[in-house]
Amino acid sequence: MAKAGFIHCPNVNEPDVAKCFFCLLELEGWEQNDDPWEEHTKHHTCDFLSLPKNFEDLTMEEYYMLEMTRLRTFICKIGRRIINSFEEEVATTRKHLVDYFVSKHQYTPPLPLPLSDDPSTQHSEGSHCQSK
Repeated sequence: MAKAGFIHCPNVNEPDVAKCFFCLLELEGWEQNDDPWEEHTKHHTCDFLSLPKNFEDLTMEEYYMLEMTRLRTFICKIGRRIINSFEEEVATTRKHLVDYFVSKHQYTPPLPLPLSDDPSTQHSEGSHCQSK
């Protein structure tokens, strides 16, 4: 599993979960005949898997560039997770605010003015307001 980039990181709910140290892909439900390299390539594009040579044979410059790519992947993934969490909080807060203001401040349109009993103040259909 390690040659395919995976680190075993079990928890209470997922005792067989493994995470790629490079692309942070998490896979669980491993079976005896699963090939970690195949499973990794099947689920994700990972720069670690496309290395032109063995990890141990990398030059310092190649390792540095690989590490910068790994950090960029990590920062983007964590950033997306934080943004998604923030957007969910915004949606929840907005819903709570809308519900609160709708329940406390219902809009009631003004009632039309009552018609007067005095026929001289009422307009007929054909009459227009004109000064005499």
